[in-house]
Amino acid sequence: MRNHAGSHETRWVFVVALVVLVFSCFLFTGPPLPANAIEMQKLPVPVPIQRYPIAKVPDLIVSSLSIPSYGVIGGQIKVTDTTRNNWYGSTTQATRTRYWLSADNTVGNDIYVGEREIPPLMAFSESTWVGSFKVPSSMQIAPYYVLVCADNNGIVPEGNERNNCRFSTNKIMFGYQNLMMKSLSNPPATIPTNQPFRVTDTVFNNGQVPIDVETVTKYYMSDDRTVGNDVYLGNRVVPAGLLGGAENTGSSWLVFLWEWAADQRPFYLLACADNTALLREWSEQNWDNCRFSDTRFQMTYQ
Repeated sequence: MRNHAGSHETRWVFVVALVVLVFSCFLFTGPPLPANAIEMQKLPVPVPIQRYPIAKVPDLIVSSLSIPSYGVIGGQIKVTDTTRNNWYGSTTQATRTRYWLSADNTVGNDIYVGEREIPPLMAFSESTWVGSFKVPSSMQIAPYYVLVCADNNGIVPEGNERNNCRFSTNKIMFGYQNLMMKSLSNPPATIPTNQPFRVTDTVFNNGQVPIDVETVTKYYMSDDRTVGNDVYLGNRVVPAGLLGGAENTGSSWLVFLWEWAADQRPFYLLACADNTALLREWSEQNWDNCRFSDTRFQMTYQ
């Protein structure tokens, strides 16, 4: 007769041993690898980032520059610029920012026009300035860039010594303003006193740059067609903004005083543009800003 109890005990011992073996394999080897385990093992191992200390030295640059489109030779030009310390070090002393006019957008052989002092600047601080410089009277009629260089006296050791200068993006057209009296209406042959009559004239900007201010055209009566010692009659205002090569036509009403009629000589009408001499013209003595009427008039009592 077989011993079934012993057979059952042996079987259970085998099952328990098998379970212990499987559990041990899972415990020491981990769960099954995913399908992309091999690809994951091919990824590069991250390299630790090496951090270096930042050099605490200044770096002076011209971060912005604004200029006008036109300039009068011998006059003034307005410039707005910003000098910036663009790095972690501070400047311990004042520096000089200098200004030139450049014909070719290249440093060298430029026309010096001025400079300004920049106070010591902390890291990433700046100095903005709005000012004017005189344009040399010897300049040619031509367009020029504006060149601005920070620390141009070279007293501050910088992390980058090659970025101190900046050119303007546009050029300034330099030239002259020159108002001419292009035409003047003729007066009637006789003009009653105390009775308004109308005079019309046209002024012409014969220069290269716009007229940036209001000007005054004045009217006179002259007995000899020579400017000077003439009798003032009235004026009209010519608005600012008259471009080079452009003209402005306008009229004014004039009145002769009653007591003037005692003088029975014939007179010419005279009109002079910019008669208050506000403009800087290329020739202030060329009298082309004045014009006489072609015909004369006489005054009568009214």
